[in-house]
Amino acid sequence: MVPEGPLKKAALGLSLGLLLSFWGVSLPLRILLSGLGFLGGPTTGVFALGGMFYGAWFRQSRNRPFPSGRISGRIVGRSTGTSGVVLRVKLDSGARGEILSRTRIPECTTGSGFEALVRPASGHLNPFGPPLRMVLLTRGLSFRAYLRGNRILCFPSRGGFLESLRDRLDFFSGGLSPPARGLFRALILGEKTDLPGDLEDRIQELGIYHFLAVSGFHLGLLYGFLFWGARFLWPRIFPRSGLPAQVPAAWVGLAGAFLYALLSGLSPSTQRALLMLLLYTLARSLFRRVSGPDLLAGAVLLALLWKPYWILHPSFRLSVMAVIGVLLGHRWSRKMKIENRPVRFLLEGFLISLGAWLFTLPFVLWYFGRAAWTGPLNTLIFSPLWCLVIIPGEMLAALGSFLSPEKAAHLAETLAGILKYALRFPIPCPSLLPPFPVGMLVLALGFLLLGGLLYRDRRGVAGVLAAGALGLFLLGWMARERLFWMVALDLGKANAVAVHLPGNRNLLFDAGARFGSVDLGKYLLVPALEKMGLHRLDLVVLSHPDLDHAGGLPALKRALLVKKILSGSFRRASWERVSPGFSPLSLRSFTRERVGEAEVWLFPGRPRPPERLENREGLVGYLEFRGLSLFFPGDIDRTRLRRMERVLATLPAEILILPHHGARNGFLPSAWKALKPRVALALARGRHHPHREVRGWLKREKIPLYITGQQGAIFVFLKGKEFLVCTMEDLTGGLPKTLLWPYIPYVISGGCHSYALHTLRDL
Repeated sequence: MVPEGPLKKAALGLSLGLLLSFWGVSLPLRILLSGLGFLGGPTTGVFALGGMFYGAWFRQSRNRPFPSGRISGRIVGRSTGTSGVVLRVKLDSGARGEILSRTRIPECTTGSGFEALVRPASGHLNPFGPPLRMVLLTRGLSFRAYLRGNRILCFPSRGGFLESLRDRLDFFSGGLSPPARGLFRALILGEKTDLPGDLEDRIQELGIYHFLAVSGFHLGLLYGFLFWGARFLWPRIFPRSGLPAQVPAAWVGLAGAFLYALLSGLSPSTQRALLMLLLYTLARSLFRRVSGPDLLAGAVLLALLWKPYWILHPSFRLSVMAVIGVLLGHRWSRKMKIENRPVRFLLEGFLISLGAWLFTLPFVLWYFGRAAWTGPLNTLIFSPLWCLVIIPGEMLAALGSFLSPEKAAHLAETLAGILKYALRFPIPCPSLLPPFPVGMLVLALGFLLLGGLLYRDRRGVAGVLAAGALGLFLLGWMARERLFWMVALDLGKANAVAVHLPGNRNLLFDAGARFGSVDLGKYLLVPALEKMGLHRLDLVVLSHPDLDHAGGLPALKRALLVKKILSGSFRRASWERVSPGFSPLSLRSFTRERVGEAEVWLFPGRPRPPERLENREGLVGYLEFRGLSLFFPGDIDRTRLRRMERVLATLPAEILILPHHGARNGFLPSAWKALKPRVALALARGRHHPHREVRGWLKREKIPLYITGQQGAIFVFLKGKEFLVCTMEDLTGGLPKTLLWPYIPYVISGGCHSYALHTLRDL
């Protein structure tokens, strides 16, 4: 299926040009790659070049410094995130961004003016995750900032009609139970952060999470209801109008879909669907036939000309790929020759669902790290419930909230009860997990899908793509079975270091953080491990029970196979904070563990220390693999280091993880010198970590320092008698090099630094 027609070629060319521009490729290479668009014809080539220059201009227009200190402007949107309240603002200078606050601020509503004291925010940068600048660019924003000490002053102003409607619906949802509130806010207001965790996890597990995202499925359903209703009523109300009923019916449907899209927050997927409905309505009004591919191409073209950064937005990408899959699934279903209408109807629905699943699969794996094998079947099973009950019911509840709030609340609670009951059915839902790093898997799947599209018209090209996909699968499997890598993940002021060994043996030192409802284990650690293909952990070492070192363990145990967990000897009450009833295997004396070719030496502190000394008496780890050694001290202080100084003199380590995130209380120069580190890694974020004395000493000793909070996740690779240290910040520049991670550092070592392993002469 080669793109034909000017609309489809123009949309393809514009998408290619914008991608090259936003990836930050050098100008000569950008022009060269854009020129490849002429292989698809002059229309594709011209739009590719135009998109490249348009994207460059747009990036430059958004290249503004992050605000810090006192700022003022107007609040244009407000939502609830995983870590508090998110205020979308427009400053007096015209820059758009968002301010994050950990506490609710009732007086700061949409439309209000404000003055605030802020500091720049930094984003987490982990494997296969975009940098903060790219996240902001995909949303058309220039900055993200944290509110400093709740110092914000808002000037209430009268909002518009839309803000009043959203505020009224938001107030109504506040009186519902958590499941009913989460479902109502997801389907009506487009905010999914209020869903209870167990309900959200089950929906994701079944592979039907797309039902919660307001998109073409929801808008099309409402459009259809209103269209057929208006078409039935129009000739009865206006029998002599002379206007065909389909014309006013189409505009009534579009008006209803437009209002729903406004209420739900106008996400990129919603606006893409709205543009398709607008083009379809215009065609119906002019009595013109238009194909689904042309509708999609026209909507994509208009959307990217209006908001070019959407080419990077997950919602827009998933939405477009899902529609492509639906159109192809519909084409497959038309080739069926089944006389039985119910069977044909069911098979047609399954093929359409399968097409959407296949074409969104690479992006789902890239963004989330897993997908549901039975997603197409579960979509078919749950579609009647959502189409006939849940979505219409929630729309009626929203309408009823203005007429009879009590009855509307009862309806919303009933709908939530029906959904909870339906989700309890024991439907099998195995997860599709990347068997090796997800970048190569996504490339291989992309080659296969593209080869399938080209098979009928260009079989030679399709064969080359299939061979390329097979080669990528083999490369991925070799990475899983033969390569070593270590990753210090970027989790803020929290520890998690993953080590992958040949033979697919995996270790984890500490398990990330959990602070109240913010579970970095669930939202950052587990997805990062799954995207790297680490689904089984042979050994997890927990230094001590603090929630910045062990808080992510419950999420880790739910998602992955964990064979063995070790820690020091601590009080049971301390482990209760991590997870009720949990207690790891406790070590009271030196222990040596062997995992594959690696040796792990573990040094516990004094048993059952009081809570204030648990940092000091944490479990210290030391790993050695083929001459490369790493030291994991947890949060121990200088007193513990002084007690271990004799031992450390016999354990040189190329890589030193700074104790206590580089704090001053873990700084003991004599002990650090005994380790003879080549490099130091700080798992830290903020101005005071690592401490200035630590930075100064490392600089004087000429020991390079890498900091996760500034450079993102830090990788270590073995290359002969040397080891490479690469930062995620360097691997995300230019073309998306992480697609071929972990091979890229060996082939293209730009951005990585090489260091020699210790020899007997050094020791």
